[in-house]
Amino acid sequence: MSIFFRLAIAAALALLPATAFAKISTINAGDYRIEYDQKFDSDTDGDGRNDLVSYYSGDNLVLAAFDHDKNGRTDLWLRYKNGDSVDLELADRDGNGDPDLITEVAVNEKTDVIYDAERAGGGSRGWFVVLALLAAAAYWRRADLRGNIPKIWKMTRRPFPKMR
Repeated sequence: MSIFFRLAIAAALALLPATAFAKISTINAGDYRIEYDQKFDSDTDGDGRNDLVSYYSGDNLVLAAFDHDKNGRTDLWLRYKNGDSVDLELADRDGNGDPDLITEVAVNEKTDVIYDAERAGGGSRGWFVVLALLAAAAYWRRADLRGNIPKIWKMTRRPFPKMR
């Protein structure tokens, strides 16, 4: 290999940006898959706990993930378009770590709710109330039948009254 060819390869490698060699990783925010190559943790309120994770692809911010309630799970995701404007906001309102409210943000910062778990009937409180009411009704009916079974048994053992 000639010395000129070796110098040309060395110069080309020196001029390539460092991000060309960065490992591409992915993160899921709800059902959205976001690729990034750099991740930075930060403490925004000075309490000693990281509550913001910023994800970058090259020099562009692609996702910011916040933990506002300090439970160790992300409860707000902001997806960025071109690194400077938010185009999607995902919020976790029940604290389980999964987005319950998905909002699309337009260029003029007008928002449009794409998915709302509470409006869609996906709230777990509603199912709990329905199951509790069914269990209470079944218990009451069982207790009611327990007291009436001897009476019903006696009634069926009697002959029918005669018709006059």
